[in-house]
Formats: sequence, C-alpha cells, structure tokens
Amino acid sequence: EKEQGELFPTDRQYEDPVAEVEYDESEVGQLKSRVAMLEQENLQLKQMLHKRNQIISQFKSSVRSGR
Repeated sequence: EKEQGELFPTDRQYEDPVAEVEYDESEVGQLKSRVAMLEQENLQLKQMLHKRNQIISQFKSSVRSGR
C-alpha cells in the first residue's frame, strides 16, 4: 500500500476539481464525430484484416493439399 501512494502522489496539481475545466461545446462535438469516424474506419480495417487472414489460410491449406 505504501508503494501505491508513491506511484500516485497526491500533489496540489490534482486537487482542482475537473468541473472547473472550461471547454468549447463545438470542439467537443467535432471530437465526438472524429471518434465516430475513427471507430468506423477501425471496424473496416478489422474486416479487411479478417478477409486477408481468411485468404491466407485458404491459400496455405490449398498449398498443403497440393503437395
């Protein structure tokens, strides 16, 4: 428990409540839409990778059976 206290020091910089942070609503909206775009892109890339892996495994099995 002593070590955890050293890892996470309770410095004064952490004492200010998060609620005091000012932010721009439009900026938040832009970031949210950017996140949505990136998540969609990530999904597409995962699907492409899955297809690629399927093709590779099919190729490997056909090569093995060909020998």
